[in-house]
Amino acid sequence: MIREMILAAGLAGLLAGGTVAQESGEGAAVASAAKRQFPVVDESELTIWQFAPRFREAETLYKFAGQSLARNYEVERRGGSGSTIVANMSLLGDTIVLYDVPEQVKRISSMLQELDVAPRVELTTFEYHPRYVAISSLSGALRSYQRHIVLTDAHGQSRADNIAWMQDRSVVIVRDTKEAVAEIQALLARIDVPEPQVTITCWVIRGGKEGSGAGLPAELTENLARLVPELRFTAAGFALIRTAAAPGRPVELHIEGTGADTYDLAFVPSAYDPKMGSLTIDQCQLKHRRIETAPASEGRPAQFSAATELFTTNTILRGGEYTVLGATGTEPVFLVVRLLPVP
Repeated sequence: MIREMILAAGLAGLLAGGTVAQESGEGAAVASAAKRQFPVVDESELTIWQFAPRFREAETLYKFAGQSLARNYEVERRGGSGSTIVANMSLLGDTIVLYDVPEQVKRISSMLQELDVAPRVELTTFEYHPRYVAISSLSGALRSYQRHIVLTDAHGQSRADNIAWMQDRSVVIVRDTKEAVAEIQALLARIDVPEPQVTITCWVIRGGKEGSGAGLPAELTENLARLVPELRFTAAGFALIRTAAAPGRPVELHIEGTGADTYDLAFVPSAYDPKMGSLTIDQCQLKHRRIETAPASEGRPAQFSAATELFTTNTILRGGEYTVLGATGTEPVFLVVRLLPVP
């Protein structure tokens, strides 16, 4: 809107026959009529042409073209009401305005268009096939590097995207300067790596007056005995899963218990520290269900009771440690997990 207002005001001044030449030396300075003679042009012969450069700065083109093509002339007003000294070139914001006879406008406009070309830049192209990261993820990571480049061929210049995505073939094609390509390659080398893998082992353990701890790691039962020395422990379920420690990707694990009991563990990793081997988990839930009808092995699908949520927690699993996530009940059910980073 501001640009249009500036142009409108400038054009109005030209059409009114006002003096619009700049006196700074940039273009044709208007000298005193008493000191200098200018070509006389009838107002009816003049035409206006506007040019907003695409590749070069308007001020740069204005100065360059003005060195040889700018001129001042005397405009005779219609009806013989006098004359005004006018410059044939004016710079209004990012637009060059020509106000001259048609042949002069054609000559100057042709020169401006020839000068308004992007500088030739050597481009290099490379193709990249992601190994571990989805191409959709790379699209987000490279968004800040995306820009338009200028291509030059026999037909002239055109604009194109510097990064192209071949989703069906999972290929990224980058065409840019050597410096920009090197920067993108360095970023791809940092982010296109295997996700850290971890193994999570889960034990469901019942605490009571009796229990030998058979089938449970000795270190685990010793730690539980220090925590609740009045109880003995019995293994009630076991499960193990290997998963990517990917933030925001839910992990679910079904744990078959003894008898008719089953358990469902679910959590969402929120952060992983590969140096410490620790995993922060959110929305960690343990649910319990019981089989109420004959199992599928007897020809009928097993029917389960409604799931009962035993507890919900957020915590940090430290590599190599046995972590008690929770315990509930008069004869408590403990869930103990151990996280081990995969080399």
